[in-house]
Amino acid sequence: MALNKEERMNYIKRVFLKVKENDQRLAKGFALRKQMIKALKEGQTPTGYRPEWIKKSSQKVIQLLKSIAYDFNFQHEDDKTSVLDMVDILNSAVSYLKKR
Repeated sequence: MALNKEERMNYIKRVFLKVKENDQRLAKGFALRKQMIKALKEGQTPTGYRPEWIKKSSQKVIQLLKSIAYDFNFQHEDDKTSVLDMVDILNSAVSYLKKR
């Protein structure tokens, strides 16, 4: 079913507003990240909700890595994971995210 001209215009307006809103939100996130990096470079502890979110999120990732290592070690009695293996997993994930 084709949209008439008014429906198409309303759809375009809704999509544009979503894109514009996302651009504003991304810009805010970029600015806050820039502030965090500046604080760290100056030897300060970053404040606000983003640094706390990053800290909690990284703790969740570490718990997941512990679980992954445990599963691997259980399944492969003749092999054992190391911190370097966990770093390889993280680097692989970062590489994947940058491609997206």
